[in-house]
Amino acid sequence: MKSELKKITVAVAIALCATAGYAQQPGQLLPPPPAPPHRPGMAPAPPARPGAVTQLTTLDGKILEYTTNDRREYDGFTFQSSGSTLAIRFPAHLAAQLLKVAPAGSSVSLGGAQDETPEGPIFHLYSLRKGETVVSDNVPAALPDPAAERAKDFKGNITELSHDRRGMINGLILSGKMLINLPPAAVGQLSQYLKPGISLSGTGVQRAKPAGVVTADNLDTVDARTLSISGNTYLVR
Repeated sequence: MKSELKKITVAVAIALCATAGYAQQPGQLLPPPPAPPHRPGMAPAPPARPGAVTQLTTLDGKILEYTTNDRREYDGFTFQSSGSTLAIRFPAHLAAQLLKVAPAGSSVSLGGAQDETPEGPIFHLYSLRKGETVVSDNVPAALPDPAAERAKDFKGNITELSHDRRGMINGLILSGKMLINLPPAAVGQLSQYLKPGISLSGTGVQRAKPAGVVTADNLDTVDARTLSISGNTYLVR
């Protein structure tokens, strides 16, 4: 019995030595340690995008109607050219210049590039010429000043519901000519109250309009933080 145990012990010892010798042969590099697990909020930087150029296209035609984005800021217009009606988009900070130089009904020449989007073909405006006057997107929009944000109380009756380009409700227009922006979740939960004629109050954050931006009907815009309707107050996230 002792002899058998001795043989087993010797065999195990030889096997361990052989394994150690194989794993740590002289001159052989150990494999690198595994990469640390991904930490939330620490996504790797995306690969750098190479520079690109875009060929500009010129269109001649007539401005039919100016259009707004989800915040009721003018950022586009419908355009009739060669018998077709096109959707034109421009940076919102150009609105004041464009509305002054080329109001609806003006015949103008546009420079820009067309892009295919989920909304359909969109022509992105780079420059507009009317006679000898040219408006172009040469200067980037000024960054918003955080100090220009301020708390704002509001109260009034809903006179109209605001919709985005897809036709979804994204805010309320109060009788005081104020647009109250609401996130989709709040719209869904409070849909029974979001009707013209309903009275409500609340608090929110009002941001000063960047230079050059124009809102439809000169509405003041407030992002809601609380809403008080029918005796209940709701926190808006």
